[in-house]
Amino acid sequence: MSVSFHIATLATGLLTFTPTGLAPAVQISLRWTHQFRKHSLIGAIYHNGAHAHHIYDYSKLRAPNVLSTIELLKLASLYQPKSIHYISTLDVAFDQDEHYLLESFPSILPPENAVGYHLTKWTSEKILSDAQKKGFPVTLYRPPQIMGHSVTGVSPTDNIHIFLLIKGCIELGIAPYGNFYTTMLPVDFIARFICLSSLEKEVINKVYNLSVSPCPSLTQMFEQLIEQGYDIRLIPYKKWKKEVIKKIKPKNPLFPLLPLYLQENIEEAMELNPLIKTHNFETMLSKLKIPLPNLDRQLLTTYFNFLEHWWGKPTVELTER
Repeated sequence: MSVSFHIATLATGLLTFTPTGLAPAVQISLRWTHQFRKHSLIGAIYHNGAHAHHIYDYSKLRAPNVLSTIELLKLASLYQPKSIHYISTLDVAFDQDEHYLLESFPSILPPENAVGYHLTKWTSEKILSDAQKKGFPVTLYRPPQIMGHSVTGVSPTDNIHIFLLIKGCIELGIAPYGNFYTTMLPVDFIARFICLSSLEKEVINKVYNLSVSPCPSLTQMFEQLIEQGYDIRLIPYKKWKKEVIKKIKPKNPLFPLLPLYLQENIEEAMELNPLIKTHNFETMLSKLKIPLPNLDRQLLTTYFNFLEHWWGKPTVELTER
């Protein structure tokens, strides 16, 4: 698809709400819309903002993650219809048939043990799903764990769950092993897919499960780190949970994740490897001729090298191992 003229305006600001009732980022968007309303230049809204937190409950995350979606839906209704491209997460693909997690708008309630962040993303999906039924053009993108750049390895170092787990276990000198499955994609691949696919007319009113398999397991990651010279001992998860996790100190990156790992049946949840429908995703990849990234040892090495440069090699906390 050729684009002769295109302009994208980035609305920056916090997603928390002010006394006026609007998030600063949404207020900026509204001012921009009013300024150019005569020319009807805004045709699409990309909502990629959220407060990603592994432990906070729904009430804590509702304002930045749900109310912002409602305000942007209001923005989409001004002057002319605007398509909404919402970046969700693969973790809220709760609808399923006998074998697969579905690539469809949400229709069932989340499970009772869903964490706060996932509940807010599901709620935003449901709000946009209802809007879509009323005529709003909506596209949902569900990426897996968004990792760093595939070439440079550059990544956020404070909110990627896998990296926090790895760094915490390196500092402990002990890591759990088991059939712990992961789903991940590099950020540059995800950004390219969303940007290019959003320019295609057929993406409207569809859901895209950005899932690729196979992905390296957590055990494979730790084994590769050991090969790269890290002093890590692998022990069964139940033993790690019983003997090691209680010794984690507040400065350890795993400390804020303790409520998650202390949950009952967390091991079973980590070992789930559900089949995921990706027909829409695969069809669009084929049309756009975007190659899938290689989720291999070389990519992991790129990430580990960046993390080692950023963190340095952590010292081991525990003296008894």
